[in-house]
Amino acid sequence: MGLWMINAKRLFSLRNLLLVALCSVLVVGVLFVRADLIGFTWNPDVGFGLTYYDSVIDASVALYFTSFLWDDTNASSVTFSNVYTSGGYAYDYLSVSSDVNATFSVVSADELTYGVVSNGTQTFGGTSAPSSVVVDGLDWSDWSFAGGVLTVNNASSTVDILFDVSDLAVEDVLAVAVLFGVIAIAVVFVFIRRKKSNGDIYE
Repeated sequence: MGLWMINAKRLFSLRNLLLVALCSVLVVGVLFVRADLIGFTWNPDVGFGLTYYDSVIDASVALYFTSFLWDDTNASSVTFSNVYTSGGYAYDYLSVSSDVNATFSVVSADELTYGVVSNGTQTFGGTSAPSSVVVDGLDWSDWSFAGGVLTVNNASSTVDILFDVSDLAVEDVLAVAVLFGVIAIAVVFVFIRRKKSNGDIYE
């Protein structure tokens, strides 16, 4: 009888450790989501000057990101980390370069749309290989994707780039993980309470 009670107490201790681990996972998950949501806002009235090309990159829609890399003295590109839009998470990072002024009107996980003021070349890092690139209304446009870099050549008015992406975004995966953590914790609590009420666990 004494040995059974000792084993039961040990089992109860293991369940306590499991409970602490699940709580830790839940807290870390929530903090990770919060960290991704807090950062900078790229407003439509703010442009990033690429002094190397004497060009400006701006957007007509608000974008959100946690950090960015940009050399205001001799920049040839600007790189944003953890890019969000009103539609949700878009990119782990997005690097943009253009030798002419470019204004983005759509920035999402499955689409980049922008206009340019004159003929030029744009490069992007952080995207997947596009499923479609339409330049100046032509879907047989001059573009390439190599080494993780997308290059669009000879655009003189508008560019629309489409990507095939997973339907499950990063924040959706995190939300599901947090939900399962909550359910697991609830199950452990119920299990322990039932065992206590039945006298199977002694404190």
